[in-house]
Amino acid sequence: MKSPKQWQNIVAMAMLALTIPAIGFAAGGDNANPRVLPTNSTPDGRTVPVPFKGSWTGDTYILGYCPDGRLHYIDVSPRGHMTHLGKATWLADVCLDLSVFPAYGTGTGVVTAANGDEIHMALTIEVNTLDWTWKETEHYAGGTGRFVDAVGQTVSLGSIAWESQIHGFWSCHTTGSLAF
Repeated sequence: MKSPKQWQNIVAMAMLALTIPAIGFAAGGDNANPRVLPTNSTPDGRTVPVPFKGSWTGDTYILGYCPDGRLHYIDVSPRGHMTHLGKATWLADVCLDLSVFPAYGTGTGVVTAANGDEIHMALTIEVNTLDWTWKETEHYAGGTGRFVDAVGQTVSLGSIAWESQIHGFWSCHTTGSLAF
């Protein structure tokens, strides 16, 4: 059962996921040409975003279906590295619509540094189901420790190799910016 604070973070990430794409569209962005939006300021007044990038490998587990009928899966990575975090873990919970091409999904996640500091994210993903390559956009909003006021955006490009009908191995490279 999620605590009230966890629900508050989930709602904040969902609202951010709905707001940031609209800002990108208004600024001339489009899905064919994703770009990282500049971060102008953080709640504590710092204004300089820093490059934020990483490499990941992990496992995908299909859990069944989301309440709206989309495929429900999680991505888990105990094997990642990101700037400003060092060795880190990745956990994302996603609902994917396979009735469209490319498949489109939304979800939430958390990246955890070795010291336990977390960065929370809302994400969107497009998956080419012919070759299982994908593009994911992560919108960061808050966290714990030194990332409590973190804001930023990254784009991950990756692929998945299915081992079975419910398990696959994935890898990706992530680039973007983060202010914290």
